[in-house]
Amino acid sequence: MDVRTKLIRRKILSLDDLPTISNNVQRLLSMLKDQESDMTQVILEINKDAILVSKILKLVNSGYYNMPQNVTNIDQAVNLVGYKRVWEMIMSTTFMDMMSGAEKSILKHSYACSILARDLVNQYQLRASENFQLTVLMHDIGKMVLREYNNATFNLSIKMAHAESLPVYFVEKKNLGITHSQAGCWLLEHWGLSEDQTKPVLQHHDIDADDYIVETAIIQVCDFVDNTVRGITVDKPHQLILEKAGLGQVDFYPMLIEHTNLLAEIEPDFEVLEKSQKSYKSAAVRSNEQRVN
Repeated sequence: MDVRTKLIRRKILSLDDLPTISNNVQRLLSMLKDQESDMTQVILEINKDAILVSKILKLVNSGYYNMPQNVTNIDQAVNLVGYKRVWEMIMSTTFMDMMSGAEKSILKHSYACSILARDLVNQYQLRASENFQLTVLMHDIGKMVLREYNNATFNLSIKMAHAESLPVYFVEKKNLGITHSQAGCWLLEHWGLSEDQTKPVLQHHDIDADDYIVETAIIQVCDFVDNTVRGITVDKPHQLILEKAGLGQVDFYPMLIEHTNLLAEIEPDFEVLEKSQKSYKSAAVRSNEQRVN
């Protein structure tokens, strides 16, 4: 990391309005990290927070978990999701609550990507980290950070990217000196999240990855598919990382069609763009372009 990037990182992590995790959620996460904690006690503490319970149940009954039955209480949710995924359940709820206001477009994209990621792992029997779906859900949180860091320049970057049909991260790098991938990774590290979550977020626009290859490739595939359906320019995942992750034979064209149907189902205001449909075949086969500053 060069000197300029270090200075930007320091400035970002000192922002007063940096997204934070509530004290109650931090306490619950600490209990879950403690191997000696009693899960019964954790559930009891969750139930003390009626608002958190309501939000968890809303998430558990959504397409994110795709439960076979309606879940009405936390005990039932834990039994169905699994004890090991309680931490993910709380963090996912926290993240979605953060993004539910001004960042709804990011939330829609991230949520749709997380559903696609779950299906991708099952279809291709990928061996991803335990919390991969949460990692995918949080992959664009850096955009929220950049908005706090320099709202005017970030918004200008978004407009320039759309006007010139360029990936947003490419314009961010030119205008801000960093990308949302870097900013997101720094925030998640600041929260104390593990490397299997921070590293894929950092790498999700890189041509290659040295570690957490499966998780990185999953984010890239989901990011490409969802953005393409929405008519947003983004690089297609490079064949090298797809091969390494076991996704070398992935067929993007039917995936784009299926994802269009998913968005029409889960987003009442989603409109199928004629331009997007016409571009599916070309988007699915075009080669990844390497862009340099």
